[in-house]
Amino acid sequence: MIAGAALLAACGSYTFASGPASTYTSNALLESRPASRPLVGVAISGGGNRSALFAAYVLELFGSLPVAAPAGTPTPGRPISFLDTIDHISSVSSGSFAASYFSMHGIGGYSAMLTGQTVPVRYAQFFSEFKRRMNFNWKLALFKNKLLTFSSNAHGWTEAIDRQLLQGATFADLDKREASGASPFLILNATHYDTGRRFVMTTIPNRAFCLNTEQLALNVIYTPAAEEQRVDNAQEAKLDRCDLHDALTPEGFDNFWNPDEQSVQSAQVPLSHAVAASGAFPLIIGPIAYRLTGNHELLHLVDGGVTDNSGVESIQQLFLRDLLKNRSHRDLIVSLDASLPFNGYGTTISGDQSPLSTFIDDPTRLSDIQEERASTYRRDLWNVTTYAAQTLKRADGAVTRLDVISLKPDDLNVGLQINTPDCHVHYDSAQAMYAAARDIPTAYHLAGCDLQLVRIAACWSVHQHARQIQQFFDPAPADRRRGDSPVADPTGMLTSRIRQMCPELVAAHAL
Repeated sequence: MIAGAALLAACGSYTFASGPASTYTSNALLESRPASRPLVGVAISGGGNRSALFAAYVLELFGSLPVAAPAGTPTPGRPISFLDTIDHISSVSSGSFAASYFSMHGIGGYSAMLTGQTVPVRYAQFFSEFKRRMNFNWKLALFKNKLLTFSSNAHGWTEAIDRQLLQGATFADLDKREASGASPFLILNATHYDTGRRFVMTTIPNRAFCLNTEQLALNVIYTPAAEEQRVDNAQEAKLDRCDLHDALTPEGFDNFWNPDEQSVQSAQVPLSHAVAASGAFPLIIGPIAYRLTGNHELLHLVDGGVTDNSGVESIQQLFLRDLLKNRSHRDLIVSLDASLPFNGYGTTISGDQSPLSTFIDDPTRLSDIQEERASTYRRDLWNVTTYAAQTLKRADGAVTRLDVISLKPDDLNVGLQINTPDCHVHYDSAQAMYAAARDIPTAYHLAGCDLQLVRIAACWSVHQHARQIQQFFDPAPADRRRGDSPVADPTGMLTSRIRQMCPELVAAHAL
């Protein structure tokens, strides 16, 4: 069985041009950004079309979410769209469908969505097309040929991604959009199969992600209060001499080991190759092999979910470096986590008696167990470090100035009824609704009630967390001008959009 699956895997190779790493003009924006301006990022998890479509719905609603423009912008304190504050997007696996499409096709100027009775036509058309493409039937693209060669899955996967989402765009094209402000900085996460480390595909230099995470946590927990300033200064001074060999520091186009330290010229690499590698699920698509010019060894990339399925870790390291250097502001990460929760009850294998049937009914369970344990340890370490920073030390440390807000489909926990042409169902309790949202499959095409559940879950999650996001931007009371007040929903546009998009929540009196 495993051997048969391996024959379907994508071991076909592409070519990377070895040599000095590409340089990108967009990096000048990172260096010239006002020190007072916070970084704002969105992380989009893996999880099939469940994740891609959830992200598309949430990002659409974020367009109508007003926040106070942060310091370092032309009109600080005035209402702008939350989408216009986002300067980084980090994604994993199928989340990279949404991240790459939004980065290359987003039309910008989303504050126009805050005025008027309806969303302007060009924005409505963009998000309608965005959602349609996020539920493309990738299964047909992968398995349309009955007889598969060793490389057909990888090639078919990459070609379909390019055709449906990116139309030949390269990292050089992405750089132009980032440099003009038309796109946030895009970080596509894969896993380097040869070394087991995260591999970031982005225009941002690899050194910008280098952070001695272990030492940072130890400093927060053990440094005496009287020594905090000195230790922070010492850690900041070491950032530019950060150890790129550290196991938690990701590799990237400009710095990886295979087996020697190498770099490749990434400017002409198609974005579709990076998105395909980010979602190269083991045995079905990945590992995808890349031949390096002038080198006998192959570089193998596989699904980014193998090392971190949330997309948060890369952006967290990037932002913590910023907070160590700029100690006067906070940074924000909004995590769109539509990954399928671990099936801790084993319901998919509860009736299986033989090893073979147990494997067939839940083939990813072994990797899921490993991922669940790693994610739990990672989450616990972050929680302990944050708690220590908040309660044992001070409120102005880098860790406590990084806010992470998580939106999930299983936030949905209100009983309601769905009556659409493709779905007629009544969830008579919050628990039934929660279970249904939790179990939306991570398939490469959604239909029927699963499709409707993603839509309603996105509405509910934004409704639940909108004020929390706004509070991050609220100016401190001492900084408010007379008559200013925290931005809520002065035009009522967000509430109106949620009610229009999800009338089921209105009918259930949940809003």
